[in-house]
Amino acid sequence: MVFAFIRRFSYERPVLAFSFFLGTLGPVMALVVPPFRRNYLGVLPREPLPLNYPLPQRRRSVVSGFDD
Repeated sequence: MVFAFIRRFSYERPVLAFSFFLGTLGPVMALVVPPFRRNYLGVLPREPLPLNYPLPQRRRSVVSGFDD
């Protein structure tokens, strides 16, 4: 009964049937693709972005000559 409805709906309104298909595919892919990439393709998570700029490990000289 359900398959007959889906078939009739896809023949009568193909644009709506295709839109429904693409709309349901998005959330399914959001749940399936990340574990697939991690387990089968070996994609590792990215390195976190640095939150500050590393300062040099030396004595800092005082800047002079730029006074107004």
